[in-house]
Amino acid sequence: MRIRGCLIAATALLFSVLLANTSPVAMAQGTPPSARPIEPGAGSWRTWVISSGKDLRLPSPPDDQATKPEFEELKALITRADALSLDRVQYWDAGSPSYRWNEIFTDIAVTHGAGTVPLRAAVLMNVAIHDALIAAWDSKYAHNRKRPHEADPRVTPVVTVPRSPSYPCEHSVAAGPPRQCSHISFPMRRSALVRWPRRPRAAA
Repeated sequence: MRIRGCLIAATALLFSVLLANTSPVAMAQGTPPSARPIEPGAGSWRTWVISSGKDLRLPSPPDDQATKPEFEELKALITRADALSLDRVQYWDAGSPSYRWNEIFTDIAVTHGAGTVPLRAAVLMNVAIHDALIAAWDSKYAHNRKRPHEADPRVTPVVTVPRSPSYPCEHSVAAGPPRQCSHISFPMRRSALVRWPRRPRAAA
């Protein structure tokens, strides 16, 4: 029974790692900036729960007129960026959109205690991220919205910008499933989960 349990645990962890590293962004890491766009067909990749990426296609993004205030706010944020802000940006930009969430989830699971709940939750979380990112990629290339620095040359990125449309933001999309899955699996850590995006442990 113990051997069987270990095999199940190992399989679940491997499944989580594989899912976490097959997102469109993860597959394109190491691609030179001048290369072709990142996985324009990823919106049609196989999903696990939803029938296809089109199921969650977003409405059109705001037009140029509505976007002007966003650009002004973005430029103001860049001007006010300090060392702590840049450190947080680098923290979340360390890998694919699911990378830090799996790291944080593992930290909480360890404090919770190894067992069926953390392993099952890890698999469910990565399945949800996988489907969410495929849906995001469907919307990206359906709307093909320019990145801020492409639309306004006065915007200077502080990280290497992926060769893909900007809408929706893949990191924002990937943040949803971990928070929901973790709230259910670790209700006692609810207050800590709410603070994740604001003050990541490794950057604190």
